[in-house]
Amino acid sequence: MKKYRFITACLLILLAFLLFNIFNRNRNSTIETFNADAATKEEITDELVIALFIEEITNAVTNF
Repeated sequence: MKKYRFITACLLILLAFLLFNIFNRNRNSTIETFNADAATKEEITDELVIALFIEEITNAVTNF
C-alpha cells in the first residue's frame, strides 16, 4: 500500500513540474528585437524600426 502511495506522489510531483514548465514557458515569451552591437547608422535605424513595430509585425504574421 505504501508503495502505491509513493508512486502516486512521485507521478503527481512530476506532473506538477511539467505543467509549471509548460505554463511558465508560454507566459514568458519574449522576443529579442534590438541588437545593441549594430555598427552602422543604417543598421541601428533598422533595428529601431523593428523594435518599435514588433507587436504589429508579430500579429500580422500570426494572422497570415
